[in-house]
Amino acid sequence: MTEIHLLILLLLVHVLADFYLQPLDWVQDRDRLHARSPKLRQHVALHMAGSLAVILLWQHSYGWSSQSLQAMVLTAAIGCSHFLIDVVKSYFAGSSRAFLLDQIAHSTVLLLLWSAYCDQWQWLSHPLWLDAKLWLSILIYLLVLQPASFLIGLL
Repeated sequence: MTEIHLLILLLLVHVLADFYLQPLDWVQDRDRLHARSPKLRQHVALHMAGSLAVILLWQHSYGWSSQSLQAMVLTAAIGCSHFLIDVVKSYFAGSSRAFLLDQIAHSTVLLLLWSAYCDQWQWLSHPLWLDAKLWLSILIYLLVLQPASFLIGLL
């Protein structure tokens, strides 16, 4: 597995946790209670568990099992950023603009954290996406199947 695989898998975890594994009552609880929502904490824990699993598997593929502290720090950063972004979004519930900005923010944070973690800043000058067509195809299909229909419902 290459570094780009890690990024795509982290994005895949995000899509799965945000659109396939998050029940509607979790979203409603977050929108009603904002930062005090226990369902939001469950949602963030789900993101963190999936992200940690992907990071540890990726590290293991390189034989870097001794770097579990780095995996924990990256996972904590993903969880904290997800919590903060979702709290802000909770004050603008039902807005298509908030939905789009929320997803852009999550994707940007994942891209920046991945870049710092893997020391991969080349994407600023040329796209790396073509190296992992299979994972990217899976991610695109998942985005089209669920988030796109959610956005259409908002519009």
